[in-house]
Formats: sequence, structure tokens, C-alpha cells
Amino acid sequence: MTEVKEKGTGKTLIIVLVVLVAALLVSNAYVYISLQGQITALTNDKTSLQGQVNTLTTDKASLQSQLTTLNNTHQTYVSAHTYTNSEYNALNSAYQNYVASHTYSDSEYNDLQDEWDLYYNIALLNYYQTFVDRETVYHAVGYYYHWTYEIYYAGYVVVTVHTSTEADTCVQVVYSAYGVEFDQTINVGGGGTATFPLLPCDNVDIRVGNIFDDAATYTVSIVVYY
Repeated sequence: MTEVKEKGTGKTLIIVLVVLVAALLVSNAYVYISLQGQITALTNDKTSLQGQVNTLTTDKASLQSQLTTLNNTHQTYVSAHTYTNSEYNALNSAYQNYVASHTYSDSEYNDLQDEWDLYYNIALLNYYQTFVDRETVYHAVGYYYHWTYEIYYAGYVVVTVHTSTEADTCVQVVYSAYGVEFDQTINVGGGGTATFPLLPCDNVDIRVGNIFDDAATYTVSIVVYY
């Protein structure tokens, strides 16, 4: 009876040892696989970081090259714009002379501003001169009343007959410029406005009246626009 019990106990011990060894092997295999995964992840991280390091190294080299180029450009500029005291004094003297010769008093500035405004308005046909302002004139039979002016800029003239004792009133403009003879007549009846183009000339003759018939009295305005 004693021998049988000892044999059963030995078998049980062997089974327990086998189970423990199997469990240990399974545990070691799990740990190995887990560690292997971590090693693979770390290897990938190392490869990624190495790529970033390589990129930063390339960028650093590029920036260093740009810095060198900028330094060279700066040195070249400094060398080309370095003056001796005498050269600096000469430049400063030239500058002061320029300032002095281009400094204007208030009145000079205002005169220049007025001149600029004049030519600007002439360019836009916004400048005008009133040559006759509601002047009352009379002419006898067979005559006309006239005004003669010198015109400096191209533009147009507006002749207004405000009142007339003659119902057949005519406005006539005669001048010559650039080899062209200009002669135009507009009938304004007992009153009205006539407009004529003008070229620069020294002999424009502006006539008002019934050119061929009765005597009359007129009230006239003449405005030239440039």
C-alpha cells in the first residue's frame, strides 16, 4: 500500500512541473512578442527622427549659405557707399545748395500754385475769361458792333445777346490761325446764345448786329472758355 501512494504522488509532481514549465514558456513568449513590438516601434521612431535630423541639417546648410551671401552683399554695399570726410562734406554742400535753390517763400509758392491751377483748368476746359459783361451797344444801319481779342489757348467763345431791339440779330466770329480762315455767323433772333470754336490767334473779331439791315441796340456778354 505504501508503494502505490508514492507512485501517485510522483506522477502528480511531474504534471505540476510540466504545467509550470508550459505556463512559463507561454509567459516568456508573450513578453518576447511584446518587447519585439516595442523594439520595432522604437526603430521606426529612430528612422523618422533621423529623417528630420537630415532635413534640419540641409536647412541649416541652406540658411548658412544665404547668410554668407547676405553678408557679402552687405560688405559690398558698405564698401561702395563709404565716403571720406571730404567726400561727405562735398555731398552735404551740394545737398544744402539744392535745398537753398529749391526753397520758395509763401508768396512764390502761392504764385506757382496759382499757375499750376491755371494750366490744369485750361487742360480740362475749366478756365474762362469774361471779356464783355452785359455791355449795351448800338450800331447804325449797315454797321455792326465788334470786339477784337488775342487768344492764347484753344477753346470756345460763348456770345450771349441778352436783349435786342432787332429781331434778326446775328453773331459773327472771324479769325485766321494756322493757315485757316474762320468765318461763321449764327442768328440769335431777338436774343439768345451763340457758341464758336477758337484756335490760338491774335486777331479774333467778334461781331454783333444785324449785319446788313436796320440799326439796333443790344445788351451783350462774351465769355471765352479754355
